[in-house]
This record gives sequence, C-alpha cells and structure tokens, in this order.
Amino acid sequence: MSLKITNIQRFSLHDGPGIRTTVFLKGCSIRCPWCCNPENISDLPQFYFNSEDCIHCRECSEVCPVEILKEPRDVLTLAADELAYCFKCRKCVEGCPTGALGIYGEKISEEDLMSTLEMDREYYIQTGGGVTFSGGEPLLQADELLNIFKTLREKDIHIAVETSLFAPVSCLDIIIDSVDLFIIDVKILDAELADSVLHANLEEFKTNFQMISRKNKDMIIRFPMIKPFTFNRKNIDSLMDFIGDYNIKYIEIFTTHQLAAKKYDSLGWEMKKQECIKEEEIKELIDELEDISVEVKSLNFN
Repeated sequence: MSLKITNIQRFSLHDGPGIRTTVFLKGCSIRCPWCCNPENISDLPQFYFNSEDCIHCRECSEVCPVEILKEPRDVLTLAADELAYCFKCRKCVEGCPTGALGIYGEKISEEDLMSTLEMDREYYIQTGGGVTFSGGEPLLQADELLNIFKTLREKDIHIAVETSLFAPVSCLDIIIDSVDLFIIDVKILDAELADSVLHANLEEFKTNFQMISRKNKDMIIRFPMIKPFTFNRKNIDSLMDFIGDYNIKYIEIFTTHQLAAKKYDSLGWEMKKQECIKEEEIKELIDELEDISVEVKSLNFN
C-alpha cells in the first residue's frame, strides 16, 4: 500500500498543536482559484522546472535518449505519449545538477513513510504534536491512509487531517474513527457559488461536517479570507450562521500569500492575483466573531 505525495515537511508549527510533521498528499477534489499548493491539485505526477535554479548547462537535453528536450522548460509541454515515456525514463531529472527539473508526486510506501514520521517522535511527545496529513484532499486517499493511521495509533502518535470535506462521505467513513483532529477549511457556504467557483458540491461538505459533529471529533475551523470569493458580506453572514448552528467557539482565519508563485511558474501556470484585504477589514471580522463569543486566531503563513 502506498500514498501519492509531493512533500513531507518536518517541524511544522501551523498544522495543528505542537511540533508536527506534515505530509502533503497529491490530488484534490476542488479547484480553488487561490490555491497555494497547485502541485497537489492533480492526482497525476507532473514535471516541474524551476527557472531560477537552472544554470543552463544543457545536461537535461544531452542525456535525453530520444531527444525530446531541446530546452528544460520543454518538460512542461510534453504530449501525453511523451509524458508516459519520460516519467519512466527520468534521465533528465536525474542528470540535472541543481534540481531545477523534478517531478511533483511520488508514491511512498507505508514503511518508508513511517521511517520518516518516527524521526521526530520525541518532539511530538514533548510538545503535544504529531503528524498532519494535508493536500490536496487527504480524504481521497482514505483507503491508503487507514493502515498508516493504524500504525501511528499503535505508536501513540497524534493524527490530524487538514481537509475541505469536499469528498464522498464513504471516504470520511473509512478513516473518521482513526483521526484525532480534523482541521477544516470552511470556504464558500453558498451552493451555487461553491459549484461555480470551486467546482464543488456543498452537500458533500455539509454531510461530512455533520458526521464529524455527531462523532464529537476534535476539530479546528479555518476560514480563508479571499476577496471576493470568500471574503464578502453574504459569505461572512453564512459563516456566522454556520458558527451558530454548530456552537463553534474557536476559529482560525488567514489570508493567502504569494509564496506559491514559484510553484505556479514551475508548472508553467499563472497564479491568479487576489484582491488586497485591508487590516481594518480583518479587524472588523474579528470584532464580529468576538461579539458572538468566538475566540479568533489570525494566522500568518508569509
């Protein structure tokens, strides 16, 4: 059994309590225009090219056995049949001396993953930390995660899952009893907008959230402030209603950052610009939330 991942980040401080190791899984069910992890959207492996790291040595084109690559950026425009060959070959990636060429998305076995996750077990114990599975959408790999969760629980390692809850309820049902903490992004709470902006079915979110609530699982609610998609009067009013309906007493809010711009460029994509949210607008939202007795933490990922 293996997982499709793009990164394992040790000593994470914003992905749940304590010091954690965060595993980023490849594949997502929705399409947020503001996505900060574009390499995790597709569930398929993808070549990347970081132009800033390229020293123009042309080693990649020289080692290519079928002379597909004329320039390193050519990996971003390969045809389907070429991709199938190149993912097996990988000589250009292996030959790149600076790592400018690479692949987003590799399969990792349970044994290799556990070997990495256990490196920082003492830090988890000392700080109340653990392992967080993020994405992408981790629920889409529920079957593969179940065995890993079982092993982590046997070793008494805390498990968190960061999710949008836009996934079949059958996926959540597989792992829900094995998860200690759900970190839930509450994005758009209008069915029509969720469909048009995220290409998501809001009923999936609602059904999954209700299941987690009925099970009394620990959860952290996060609200990404994205103007105009989530940070607008209608959606904020819906958020207030949602908080009241489920008696939520703590929420984390955050704005997006530009740190992903290099990732977009490495895929040959353009990162969509977001409207700036003023500090006073954030303060007004915090005041609104505190007025209904909600504790608010503003996160800074920059």
